[in-house]
Amino acid sequence: MKYSRLPAGLLVVFAAIFLCMGASVSWADYQFDDLMGPSGISYQWMVINDNGDTFGGSHSLAVDVSGDVLTDTSAQLNVLSGNSATEITDRSLNTFFLVVADGQGDFTMNFRAPSLAQQFDVATPNLALSTPWDPDATQRELYIDTKRPLGQPSGDYDNLWRGYNFQIYRANGNASPYNTTAQYFYFQQNPAYAPSQGIPRPFIIANVGSGTAYDDPDASLKLKLTLRDSSVANANIVAYDQFTWDMTGEKNAMGTQWVFVPVDSWPVDNSRINYYLTTEVVNRCALRYAAYNGQSNNWLYPSYWKFNLLRLYGTPYIVPSFQLAPESHIAPGLVSVYKRSYNVNETDKIPLRLFPVDDPSGI
Repeated sequence: MKYSRLPAGLLVVFAAIFLCMGASVSWADYQFDDLMGPSGISYQWMVINDNGDTFGGSHSLAVDVSGDVLTDTSAQLNVLSGNSATEITDRSLNTFFLVVADGQGDFTMNFRAPSLAQQFDVATPNLALSTPWDPDATQRELYIDTKRPLGQPSGDYDNLWRGYNFQIYRANGNASPYNTTAQYFYFQQNPAYAPSQGIPRPFIIANVGSGTAYDDPDASLKLKLTLRDSSVANANIVAYDQFTWDMTGEKNAMGTQWVFVPVDSWPVDNSRINYYLTTEVVNRCALRYAAYNGQSNNWLYPSYWKFNLLRLYGTPYIVPSFQLAPESHIAPGLVSVYKRSYNVNETDKIPLRLFPVDDPSGI
């Protein structure tokens, strides 16, 4: 890789690694924003429902959860608040996601459970954050919480609602590492009386740095690139690379190509040799970044997003990928995945620009 210092604000990506990052756009679901900066909205939460739809909001928007845990055999939880780019009719709570900065954050949750509500204060959301969903998680990576009861919320809430404020912070008190941990969120009904029942849901917490990718080496973007000889999932991998990038210099693949491609004979004619490039960008800082094609003057949007976790396949409730509104771009705390056909026989590589969506000055 070649590194060279560029003027502030000019962030350029050269060669094969990003040439084919663009993808078809899915205009749906929740739009992530910056956590910090002039347009930052601070900590953000997101819900994934049973159909894989996403909706959410900033920490200033309460999470309104309604569920009948004790008497309803289906025991379904519904999140009534939260925004999305399109109307979401299925409000079921499958997975709860929160992105925090420097190891701490907060949110307010209002919970409503009608069963036995005239007899007892039977409903409460409890965070079982000491229990990791990920069996390889260590105590260094876990979070703990302080739950503060708020009583009946003000506004358009009946007397069956109870509010709680959750302060989330790293168990070891450290701001880093900037990574993602899966733990339990436990909704318990009738906790002080028998019988007591509850519903566990994965609570995924992503911790990012409070500045840009340049401000902290541990918060720099992490890129993973895989080139396959077919578009199918189990196609042969012909090249792989990964690196971190603090956005201070260009990335150059030392020429026109960064992979070896088998051919039947030489010289090769000018026909296309299409392979398939997957680029994963892990954003470990508080700003969104975006890719831009300078030749066509088009934004390049991710094909899909996913959590920065291992062993998701087969894990209950945690989906391997999901969709966001395209303006989320390279969203804080998530992995943005770009998949495109890649012509390895093309000699001229067009540089693409990668830069903050909003001006990071003032952070």
